[in-house]
Amino acid sequence: MQGQAANSEADLETRIAAGRIESLIRQQSLAVPVTLVNSVLVFVLLMGTAPTGFLSAWLAAIWAATGIRAAIWLRLRGKTVAPDAAAGLGRRFTVIALGSGLLWGLPGLVMFPESPIALQGFLVFVLGGMSAGAVATLSSHMPAFCAFLLPTLAPVIARLFYEGGQGGMAYVAMGTMGLIYLLVLLATARSLNEMLSRSLALQLEKSDLAETLAAARTEAEAASIAKSEFLAMVSHELRTPLNAVLGFSELLERQVHGPLGHARYRDYVQHIRNSGNHLMHLIDDLLCLSRAGSGGLTLVEDEIPDLEDFLKQCAGLLKIRAAQKRQVLTVVEGRRGLGLRADPVRLRQIVLNVLSNAIKFTPDGGETIMTIRRQRSGGLSIVVRDTGIGMSEQELKVALESFGRADSSHSRSTEGAGIGLPLTASLMKLHQGEIEIVSRPNTGTKVSLRFPPERVIDGAGAAELQAPREPREQHAGHGSISVA
Repeated sequence: MQGQAANSEADLETRIAAGRIESLIRQQSLAVPVTLVNSVLVFVLLMGTAPTGFLSAWLAAIWAATGIRAAIWLRLRGKTVAPDAAAGLGRRFTVIALGSGLLWGLPGLVMFPESPIALQGFLVFVLGGMSAGAVATLSSHMPAFCAFLLPTLAPVIARLFYEGGQGGMAYVAMGTMGLIYLLVLLATARSLNEMLSRSLALQLEKSDLAETLAAARTEAEAASIAKSEFLAMVSHELRTPLNAVLGFSELLERQVHGPLGHARYRDYVQHIRNSGNHLMHLIDDLLCLSRAGSGGLTLVEDEIPDLEDFLKQCAGLLKIRAAQKRQVLTVVEGRRGLGLRADPVRLRQIVLNVLSNAIKFTPDGGETIMTIRRQRSGGLSIVVRDTGIGMSEQELKVALESFGRADSSHSRSTEGAGIGLPLTASLMKLHQGEIEIVSRPNTGTKVSLRFPPERVIDGAGAAELQAPREPREQHAGHGSISVA
C-alpha cells in the first residue's frame, strides 16, 4: 500500500510538472515580442558607445535565442505536454533561458556606457524590466527563471558596485537596490510557482475524482442493468413452474376431479397454494423494486375518483388476515368524493405494503386505523396508524434499506424479505410524493403517505381544503424519518 501511495504521489508530481511546462509555453507568446522590442531599443541607444560590430553580433544572438523560443512555442502551443516529455522540455527551456540571460548580462558588464547617467539609468531600467517580465513568463519553471535572472541582473549589479568603488555613492545605493530587487524577484517567482503547483494539483485531483465518479457511475449503471436483467430472467423462470403449482393446487383444493380423501390433504393443498401466492408476490415485489431502482418502472396513471372507497377495497383484501390476529382494521370515513391522480395498481401496492406491515408487526388484539387528511398546501395524506411494536430511529433507517429488517425478536419471527418499505418509498417518489414514518418502540407506528396538490382531485371534500395540516408528533424517544 505504501508503495502504491508513493507511486501515486510521484505520478501526480510528474503531471504537475507537465502542467507547469504547459504554462511556460503559453507565456512565450508575451515574452517573444517584448524581448525583440527591448533588444532593438538597447541596440539603438548603445550604438554611439559600443562597437557596432559587437552590438550587431549581440543583437543577432538575442534574436536567434528568441527565435528558438518562438519555434518551440509555435510547435507546442495548444497541445498537451505528456508527463514523460516535461522534464526534457524543461531542460531545453532552461538552456535557452541561460543563453538569453548571459546575452542580456553583456550590456551591464562590457557595454555599460561611461556617460551620460541618463543612458546608464535607461540601461538599468531595461534590464530590470526584462527581469521583472521573467517573473510572469518563466516563474512556472524555476530552473529556467533562475537561469535567466541571475546572469541578467548580477553583471549590472556588480558594475554598479564597481562604479561606486570609484567614488560614486549613488552607484552603491543603486547596486544595493538592485541586489534587493533581485531577491524580491526570486521570492515572488517562487511564490507564484508554488501557487501554480497547488492550483494544478487541485485541478488534477478534481479531474481524477470526476473520472473516478464517472467510472463508478458507469459501473453502477451496468451492474443495475445486469441486476434488472437477471431478476427479470429469474422471475420469468420462476413464474412458469410457480403458475403451474398454483393452478394445480387450486384444482386440487376445489377437488375438480374427485375428492382427495383425507381432510389433511386439503389442508396441505391450501398451505401449498398460500405459500405459492406468497412467493409470487415476493417475486413481483423484487422485480418492481429492481425496476424502480434502475429507472425502468413507469406509472400508468389514471383518475381514482373516490379515494376513500379505493382504500376500503384495499383494506378489505386484508380483513381476513387482521381477523386471524383478532385485530381491528378501520378506514375512517368522511372524505367521500375526494380523488387522486395516480397509478391504481401501484397505489394499491403502496397501501397494501403499509397495511400488511401494520398488521404483521401489531400484536394480537391490536388496532390499525387508516385516514385521509388534507394538507395546508393543498396536498393529500394517507395516514396509517397502528398499535404495534414500533421502531427506534436506527431501526427505521434499517427498515428503509433494501432487504433491511429491524432487529427485534418480533421482526425476526415474522416472514418478510425487507423490501416492502423501500419499494413503497420508491413508488411514492414516482408519484412525486413522500413517505414519513414516526414510530416509538412498544407504542406503535404512524406512516404518512403524502401526495402533492397537483395529484389531488377535489370533489365533495374540496370544502375542507383549508383544514389545518395534520400535526407531526415530536415526543422524546420517537424515531422520525421522511423520504421524498
